[in-house]
Amino acid sequence: MINRWRSSAGIVLLPAPGCILLVGIVLILVGAQGIYTAVTNRQPARMTLEQLIASGNQGSWLELDGCELVVAAGAFQKNSATAPDKVWIPVRIPGHFDDPVHVVLETTDRPLCLLVADLKSVGPGEASEKLVAARPDSYFQKRNIRGLVQRGMDLNDKEHKALLAVNPNLAGDFLIIADGEEPRPWKSVLMFGGGVILIGLLVRTWLIRRRSAAIPVAQRIE
Repeated sequence: MINRWRSSAGIVLLPAPGCILLVGIVLILVGAQGIYTAVTNRQPARMTLEQLIASGNQGSWLELDGCELVVAAGAFQKNSATAPDKVWIPVRIPGHFDDPVHVVLETTDRPLCLLVADLKSVGPGEASEKLVAARPDSYFQKRNIRGLVQRGMDLNDKEHKALLAVNPNLAGDFLIIADGEEPRPWKSVLMFGGGVILIGLLVRTWLIRRRSAAIPVAQRIE
């Protein structure tokens, strides 16, 4: 949406004030969340996946030991190409086949993306089962994971609901962990400051326009 703001130099096309306000608020909220995460998490909280589940899935920056990546149940967006650039992989405690999944790893790791793409290309059924059986160490990887939990403004609600729809074994309060991500305080400070500046400029412009409107126009006397 474009709104015309008049200036002494003529008509200038700028985004509507509502759009500027919305962008400013989003920048402030995302920046504030990033700053809080960085201040309260100087180091990742290291624990086992079992301990995380026992804690009620608490934490923001995590390093989890004792994990098994179920690459065979990985997912990617429908509009992805043959080799997607991002996949979501359920993470479980090794050997706990029937337990609800409390963690999903969001990763752009190329080998993992290719593994998921290979499996999806053969389709469900006997062909996919043979592929997994031929490469069990690839499709069920035991490793540690480290990254930021997607919460608040970082969480894509659409992706969260889509994952619940395609994997009924996910726990209702499952976490999405962004693989390898860590707090970036300076980036968060810049976003927060940018939001404050945007809103400040919007308020300043509004005050100038209001003051100009309050100045009486000189009338010609006949």
